[in-house]
Amino acid sequence: MSQANISPKSVPPNTPGVNGIPETVRSSLASSPVASLNTPSATLDPAALSTFSNETVDPTVSREGHLWEALFKNLDYNFDAVYTVVDAVLTAKDRCQITPLYIQGIVTPSASFLASNVGRVPQLYLTEVDTCWRLGRAADCALRFVHPAVDSCHAAVHYHSDTGFRLADLGSTAGLRHNRHRLPSLGKRQLRDGDLIEMGTLRIEFFIADFRADFKAGFINAEGVSSATCL
Repeated sequence: MSQANISPKSVPPNTPGVNGIPETVRSSLASSPVASLNTPSATLDPAALSTFSNETVDPTVSREGHLWEALFKNLDYNFDAVYTVVDAVLTAKDRCQITPLYIQGIVTPSASFLASNVGRVPQLYLTEVDTCWRLGRAADCALRFVHPAVDSCHAAVHYHSDTGFRLADLGSTAGLRHNRHRLPSLGKRQLRDGDLIEMGTLRIEFFIADFRADFKAGFINAEGVSSATCL
């Protein structure tokens, strides 16, 4: 384990060979629009498409943002932080066991945000840094799920540094289930890594990538990427 400098960097992200970042990593980042701008990217298994309506994507949605740029913004332009977190964001879909759809909570000492491949179209989305994110069909939800079983404001995910992630029902009509147990209206449940969320008939797995210990220790492994703690 080698000491990593965790101070903010202002190096342009698309500069070739910056700090030895592999071309494959930079290429993946450069081609991945994100949902902090409500912009979709990576494609899912076509079988998952049937759970979504055929809504046309809003033409006013910005398509200029990329995964790299959004991660830099969420992580205060800290180059080492972005390089550490990006692998967890890009590979979360590989952890799915029950459904190809997921929400992932990303935590660092200074930021918390969600990554998901559930949205208006089934592609990769990234929320802005916050501690509460609404989930539903409404355009102002942090993650917008256009699905016939999902209410306008169906549920919320809360984060607190002491208690972690929690799931809350927002008075949904179709119901909210956590690990197959229905929550009472306005009820809350603790979320843990690998949990199953059901919003009506829409099933989503929840993952957690907690980097707080890695960043506080200031260590990154020999490949330049620290290992996230999965809770």
